[in-house]
Amino acid sequence: MLGHRNSHQDERFGRYGNRDYRHHGGSNAYAYRSIGGSGSDDFYARAATQTGSSKKFLLYSLSALVVFAALFALFEEEGGSGGGASSRNAVDAEAIAACAEVEIEGAEGQQLTLERHDDEQSHGDVCRSVSTGAFGCPEGCSVSAGKPPWCQKRGTTKPCRVKRSGEGALIYRCDPQGGERGVCVKVGESKGQKGGVGKYKDATCDNQCQYESLPGSGGDASGPGGGLFGNLFGSSSITQRNEFKCQSDWDCSLAGVCDAETGECVCDPWASGKDCSYLKFQPVDPKKIGYLHNEHTSWGGSVQMGTKDGMFHMFVSEIVCDANDLDQTRCGLAKWQTNSRVAHCVSGTVDGPYTRLSTVLPEEHHNPTVAVSPVDGSWNLYSIKKFDGPVEVVTSTDEGYTWSDPTIVSKFQNPAPFLHEDGSMTMFYRDDGGNLPPPTCSDEYVAAQHCPSKDTPCENKKGKPVFGHTAEDPMVFRDHRGNFHMLMNAMPFLCVPKVRQGGHSWSIDGINWSEPRVGAFEANVELADGKTLACERRERPQMLLDPSSGMPLALVSAVTGCPKGAFPGYKGGDDSFTIVQLMAQ
Repeated sequence: MLGHRNSHQDERFGRYGNRDYRHHGGSNAYAYRSIGGSGSDDFYARAATQTGSSKKFLLYSLSALVVFAALFALFEEEGGSGGGASSRNAVDAEAIAACAEVEIEGAEGQQLTLERHDDEQSHGDVCRSVSTGAFGCPEGCSVSAGKPPWCQKRGTTKPCRVKRSGEGALIYRCDPQGGERGVCVKVGESKGQKGGVGKYKDATCDNQCQYESLPGSGGDASGPGGGLFGNLFGSSSITQRNEFKCQSDWDCSLAGVCDAETGECVCDPWASGKDCSYLKFQPVDPKKIGYLHNEHTSWGGSVQMGTKDGMFHMFVSEIVCDANDLDQTRCGLAKWQTNSRVAHCVSGTVDGPYTRLSTVLPEEHHNPTVAVSPVDGSWNLYSIKKFDGPVEVVTSTDEGYTWSDPTIVSKFQNPAPFLHEDGSMTMFYRDDGGNLPPPTCSDEYVAAQHCPSKDTPCENKKGKPVFGHTAEDPMVFRDHRGNFHMLMNAMPFLCVPKVRQGGHSWSIDGINWSEPRVGAFEANVELADGKTLACERRERPQMLLDPSSGMPLALVSAVTGCPKGAFPGYKGGDDSFTIVQLMAQ
């Protein structure tokens, strides 16, 4: 998501997570200012804001080798739990050498560590300050003028890749405890990653946490819960995997019903997998992908169906070009902080294509989410003001054509409002600095706060995580049985690879939530012509319900890192668009 310390996409677009980068003129130097924070364990919450300062600094080889070895040794002792905690942060000699003499303007006295991005084709490896987050480019690489791949191999436009050395340089981990969470993810050399048990040779985690087949639009994946080994049983035993039997609808992710006689889940049409935790899509018609404007890059939106005009209305975050941009069309996400605005688009069909009508909110607004009041039927558009909050709401009584003045309701980011029949609101949101149980690859988490009404300030307390897994970009809906479901980006910031980053959590009361199914949806998009579009990330999920059945109808999400030219006008790299994909019916 954008709008906070996001997955690796943020730095690719001009900020890294909660770090906002500004070029300071050197051949391979960038600095940052922090825009996220960490906080206490109080229950309803706000993200503390930190402001980083810039200083100048140079690491020399000999001292760097000593300091880095000590730093990694200390991190090995303190950074995690379980048998794999020490091996998880093994020193990579090539990594130390690559950053030993990197000069970063504005980072005096800070240590550097190599941050690898070989899971992202449009992002190079960078040297990161452990304390401030400022980055420079490794030895033999140079800054790519503030655009992807950020650090490129000197003399080329290819992403910078630092050679690996030593056995075990590739460290992976999966959740060894079972439960509903966990995919096999790569552990980097960052102190923000903690926990992890075991050292695996590849992205299957030695079959402890592996997809046998991907949960596509047409059929279920195999393995417990639909394809992730180790999630339900904490074991790779085929016998155990085949013994999955539900005992209640909870075991079916509240997205289906449990057949007591057979112990099998009968999934709702929109869900798949043995435990119904995966989303089940229809293939995408390449001519109806949602919103791919000929001039503006977009990054997710929210769709509602008009009861008066019968049209589908999308409120989308689009990033406009600057006057000094060489190319005045689809300039990418690099300037989302200042150039993101909310536009109103319409379509006669839910999956589009959508036609732009007007600008609803000016620049420095993003992450739009529309919630319809069950009390008065008004449309309420919540968005993040500036790049890190607060959350504002504007209200429309004519289904999206005119709007009230904005009102601030929350200090947080990634708003996921749920409006109750009594007029109150629960605001789910994303925060930083969560004390999450290991293994975890980042510290973003989802919390909630109570609000007296849809447009009055929510209580001002810092919330605890609603579940133990890291996440951002929450969206909450209630299904036809009255059960709650939350969709999210379950692989934010430091978590890689991100292709299976979609998360799905469920709740009976909207208060007590399951741990999320990680990999409930993925970045790859199956097309109606039988082809699969391989993309790097898919974030900002927003589910639209069928007004007649109450069943999920279509998922709206932001997609980036797809092949250049995948759709007319799409440029690849950090260009992105907003897709509307129909759920299976």
